[in-house]
Amino acid sequence: MKHPTRASSLVLIGFDLAALVVTAVGLQWTLVRGAAFIGLLFTLLALRGHYRTRMSRNVGEDASMIVAAIAGTILAVAVVVTAGRMIEPRLSTLVGAAGGGFVVLMASRWAGFALLVRLRRRGHLRSRAVVVGTGVVAREIGAEFGHRIGYGVDIAGYVARQGLEAESRLPGPVIGNLADLARLVELTRADRVIVTLAAGDNDQVVEALRTLPAPDVSIFVIPQLFELGVGSDSLTPDRTRGFALVRLGRSAHPVIGIRFKRLFDVAASGIALLVLSPLLVAAAIAVRLSSPGPVLFRQERVGRFGERFELLKFRSMRVNNDSATAWTPAESDAQVTTVGRFLRWSSIDELPQLLNILRGDMSVVGPRPERPAFVDDFSLTVPGYVHRHRLPVGLTGAAQIRGLRGDTPMEERARADNLYIDQWSFFGDLMIIAKTVWAIVRQGAYAEAEIDLTQALAKDAEGEQQVIDLVAIEAAAEKSPN
Repeated sequence: MKHPTRASSLVLIGFDLAALVVTAVGLQWTLVRGAAFIGLLFTLLALRGHYRTRMSRNVGEDASMIVAAIAGTILAVAVVVTAGRMIEPRLSTLVGAAGGGFVVLMASRWAGFALLVRLRRRGHLRSRAVVVGTGVVAREIGAEFGHRIGYGVDIAGYVARQGLEAESRLPGPVIGNLADLARLVELTRADRVIVTLAAGDNDQVVEALRTLPAPDVSIFVIPQLFELGVGSDSLTPDRTRGFALVRLGRSAHPVIGIRFKRLFDVAASGIALLVLSPLLVAAAIAVRLSSPGPVLFRQERVGRFGERFELLKFRSMRVNNDSATAWTPAESDAQVTTVGRFLRWSSIDELPQLLNILRGDMSVVGPRPERPAFVDDFSLTVPGYVHRHRLPVGLTGAAQIRGLRGDTPMEERARADNLYIDQWSFFGDLMIIAKTVWAIVRQGAYAEAEIDLTQALAKDAEGEQQVIDLVAIEAAAEKSPN
């Protein structure tokens, strides 16, 4: 209940659950039938964003969302019944479910929002927001929130691009700039950030937003060209003074998601170690016979939030004391053993990292961990590199399945990793795992393609931009007597 948005969602869920239970009882459904219908309907509504609370009511959008969820539920029930021939539903039952469900959910939505507005006006379940931007849009939004108390949003302050100068007269103080956004959110105890800056500021804004604590802070943006309706198809559209507020999904960060990811890591690594034990034993014996030295190569790497751990690999090179500070040295090929070359090509040398995953140093999927010296260097020279450590590092990842490893551009690897983190989902992890084997086989081709693209972009940037004024050419052609 410390987070007003979550508490508001619980209010709406409670109203809907009570309304649907009353409907099921009124229609005299059995426990199994009622639970199945309610459970599926709740799932569809949640997926459609029905329980992500908005500042204002929009009965029309609620109605279309509820109709679509009820239709989907009835269709699913009809398919199951037809395929399994479990029961023979009567037309009256389906009509009662559709009509009754729609009526009670609309009534529930109205009552739930009425209660939320009442609570907000009395000072409960109110959000504190930081507005990024100091222009006209920021001023109008601030005035709207101050005037419409029922929205339940208090503006804690405005954040400038640089310095502390405002672009317009604001109804509240400028409290800092983008460079200190995370600290400003912490100091003001804000639970939402509203971004009003123009597209030209995207790089600065993305950099600042990636530093925000999560999942406690919701991010809303005003899309460009909102006058044309851009953003109106959001799952949870919000409107204030004609501006569309689109909530960004931050699925990489919910606590439940991270815990489920860890549970999957433990199960997957444990099963993999058991199934692959014959291969691991064979690889260990081959490494032992290939050259003097330990079977396992141990090296300090940087994990989530900059924590250091000892990464494990099958040793693929002759003993090399400089490996912690040399970045792919030219003489490394000569140091690789015949067995090690095969282990690297097949990625079998990475399998001991299943032990790292089991003990919590790593995840199955995530950005690849690097050595401390290179993390320090790349964090200063590669845009966005420092943000790669927001999630646990992984055995495989979004960059790896594109062949971005070895000597491929670090900028591209950082971009792929950050995109993965920003848009994380458990299903996405499963897709990356499924693509990993194929990426291992095709990694050379993928890496060459990425390098070729980078070189092509660099070459194009060196030449002059071609300019053809087609309108002027056409106008001249029309005036020409020929």
